[in-house]
Amino acid sequence: MADAGTLPKYTAPVRVRAILDELDRAAAEYVETHKTLQEARVHFTAARERFASVKRIASDILSFADRYDWDERHGNVRFAAMTIGEAVREALRDRAFAAAGEAVHSDRDPAERFSPGMTLEQIVDALETGNFEFKGAPRRETNAALIRLEGVTKDEETDEYAIEDAGEILQMFVAEHEPPDKEHDDARGEEGSAA
Repeated sequence: MADAGTLPKYTAPVRVRAILDELDRAAAEYVETHKTLQEARVHFTAARERFASVKRIASDILSFADRYDWDERHGNVRFAAMTIGEAVREALRDRAFAAAGEAVHSDRDPAERFSPGMTLEQIVDALETGNFEFKGAPRRETNAALIRLEGVTKDEETDEYAIEDAGEILQMFVAEHEPPDKEHDDARGEEGSAA
């Protein structure tokens, strides 16, 4: 009599055949799925390269306003097919433009209201939202890019990063949104004081 822990000998060949069949089936499924994955990777790489090329050409052809409008309508691919440095710089530039727009439309002095900085977490969130393809750890990759990237400053008090020309972007917005009568009034005021 067999004890409860051992199965009768006559079931062993059936079990072995069954598990070998399952292994064969799983292996075949794995091989087919792996082929599909490899094909998808090749197609994805080709699509990414085409997209990157067309984005570069578009940057050369489109006006800033047209490119900005396109980016706004396609935020889900805003940072796709870019290097980490390009994506970080674009995210910081976008933030500077948004901050300048907010500042000139506020009731306070635009320079006081202007806040173009982004924390590391905000940059990572923006890149993920814009479909940037991180290779591993998003925070680590972004931090490494920020350390190497030229034209980016860090405010040690707030731990926020901004592009160096953020102030110039604000000045451009202020100049564009300055009421036309102000220039005329200033010129008239100078003439009146001379008399």
